[in-house]
Amino acid sequence: MPEDVVPEDVVAEESLSPQDSSGSPDELTELKAERDQLRDELLRKAADMDNYKKQSAKRSAEEVANAKAGVIKQLLDVLDAFDAAIAQGVEGTEPLQSLLIGVLGGFGLVKLGESGEAFDPNIHEAVMVEPGGETSEQVVLEVMRAGYALNDRVLRHATVKVSG
Repeated sequence: MPEDVVPEDVVAEESLSPQDSSGSPDELTELKAERDQLRDELLRKAADMDNYKKQSAKRSAEEVANAKAGVIKQLLDVLDAFDAAIAQGVEGTEPLQSLLIGVLGGFGLVKLGESGEAFDPNIHEAVMVEPGGETSEQVVLEVMRAGYALNDRVLRHATVKVSG
């Protein structure tokens, strides 16, 4: 390589050298400012991407939970049919009901509404009120139709008769 031919990298480095007396400290300051601006922009874009990924994962989890709740909600009619069959004295339905409750319980389904518990409008729907009672606290006297919650989210309120 001839001595008077200088590689472009060296020329570029020399032009950025602070020893150059042709105003290059200003140029170096501008380049540092541009570098800082680009780095900040890159960090913002990375943070935006991270937020997008988190929101996307959250939205996906919500969609899965809603789909699961929709399917389980439709199976509540089957549980009601089992309850009615057992009330009518149909034999052989208890094991099937227990199996279905066990499977749905594995997904987080919980039965709501028991006789004798305090009335809670968040999980009960009072359809009948029986007058009387010495206290002002309403108590569930009878569960007309069981309610269900899936992972702390009420799918159906328990339909109950309460003391008034």
